[in-house]
Amino acid sequence: MMQGKCDSDERIQYVTLGDIESTTKIMIVCGTHARELITSDTCMNIINHIVNNKDQYEDIYAVIIPVLNTNR
Repeated sequence: MMQGKCDSDERIQYVTLGDIESTTKIMIVCGTHARELITSDTCMNIINHIVNNKDQYEDIYAVIIPVLNTNR
């Protein structure tokens, strides 16, 4: 999904997991800049963990932004 744009007019991409009607809502911003490789990789591992363990996260709605500023 796309929400907003960064300074260079590029789209900010994000992933949503869960039901928006859930009582617990979280937002995770993993990488502030595109050159932060480890934080974006860790973010993808978090997404993978949530997807593979759905039963543990039934009542959570998460918005995950792997990279906030895509400027190079």
